[in-house]
Order: sequence, then structure tokens, then C-alpha cells
Amino acid sequence: EPGNVLVLPGLGRCNPSDLNEGIDVRNATTFLLKDRLYTFESSDGKILYRGYLLESGLENRPVQGFRDLDDFLSGWIMGQPENQTFRHSLNYKADSGSGDDLSEQTDAIFSTGLRNTWFAAFLAFDQIASRIVQVNKSGKSTEQKMLDYIRIGRVIPGNLTELRRHLQFVLDAYLNKEKDFRISNVYLWFLIEKANAVFKLFNDESKLNNEMLDAIDQGKLDSELLKINSGNSKGVKKWKAFIKSELNNWEWNG
Repeated sequence: EPGNVLVLPGLGRCNPSDLNEGIDVRNATTFLLKDRLYTFESSDGKILYRGYLLESGLENRPVQGFRDLDDFLSGWIMGQPENQTFRHSLNYKADSGSGDDLSEQTDAIFSTGLRNTWFAAFLAFDQIASRIVQVNKSGKSTEQKMLDYIRIGRVIPGNLTELRRHLQFVLDAYLNKEKDFRISNVYLWFLIEKANAVFKLFNDESKLNNEMLDAIDQGKLDSELLKINSGNSKGVKKWKAFIKSELNNWEWNG
């Protein structure tokens, strides 16, 4: 009847007709992972039916990830983030199961000088790029290569979708002035440029139209950098142009 709704874990109240096209797993990577009970309710909130979702292909769901961006980068230094189990955490809050909130610890890396963050970032991104390039060199079947790309893109702890979420979270927090990032806006800009280069590599190598990763838009951060460094805007532009040029010519040796 009109007004009846489905209440799905992680997605909330949904009009059944809105689900005719299915749920895009890329936009719901951490939903339905914990509490798979669902209800069908009338417009006045009365439960008409209660059911349980049984999920197929659970091994291809991103149940675990990294608590924050610091752990994410550290997990990639050895090139096998899925083996860094001591750094893994569940991709959803145990009390809600929504999986929609990233840890507030994510931005801590930008307000501390206690870690060699630049070195970790360089090494981590090189390892990510190497992992991507190695898929096509593996000699595996086309189907297995496709599965490997999907795992790198959105399944394993340390997947690229997770990286995008961490960086977008921190970028939004910075632009909203939620934290004092001090001079780390330069580091944040650098990380996003590196990540966007990795996303492009993944898209070019995998050629999977349904798994393409969009670049993170940091136009507002560009403006912030110029505003904060207004006395040396020429130098900032020159530095940014150099970084972009180096990334465009980055050798992905694998």
C-alpha cells in the first residue's frame, strides 16, 4: 500500500519502488554487514513483516578496514594491507551497524609531527600502484584479474574506496574548520593529488566501467592554499605545477 516502507540495516527507511534498480555496492560498501534483520512497516510505523537478509558472496564484502588514514598508509608500507590484521577494525560501529561514520582519529595525522608521515605516504602509494600494475602482469585468467581489481578497488582492508572515504572525510573536516590542521593543508593537498593519480592508474589498468573511481575534487583546497600563502602565491603555484607534472610522469614499475 502507499506509504509502506522497508527499513534496511545501514540504509534506513526506503520506498520499495526506489530499490527496483538495486543498491550500488560502491555507494554502500559497509552497509548490511552486521545487523541483517529488516522490517516492512506501514505508514504509521506498525511492523507488517520482519525478515532476515542472507548475503551471498560475503567474502567479497569489505567487512574490515583501517581505523584511520595513519593506519591505512602504514598498512600499505609492506604492500599487503590485508595481512596487517593487528591494524584492522570493523567497517561499522558495533552499536549501530551503519558503517557510515569514519573514526575521528582519522585527522590526527594532520595535527602531529610525531610520525614520518611524508615518507610513509610516498612508500604506501608506491606499494598501492605496484599492486595495481601487478594484476595485469600476473598471468591469471581475465576473470581472475577482474576479481583482483575489484578486491583492490573496494574489498580488501586498505581498498581504494576506503582511501577515498578517509581523504574526503579529512578534506571536509578541514574545509569546515572542524579541526586546527595548522600547516598540514599542504600535506593534505599532496595526499589527495597522489590518491587521484592512483585512482586514474586503477581506472586505466582495470578498464572496468562499473568500478571506476572518481577523483577527489580539491578546488576549494586549492583556493585555501593560495589564500593562506598569499604572500608567496607564485611559489605555491610553481610547487603545485611541479608536483602535478611529476605525478603525470610517475613510473609505475610494479
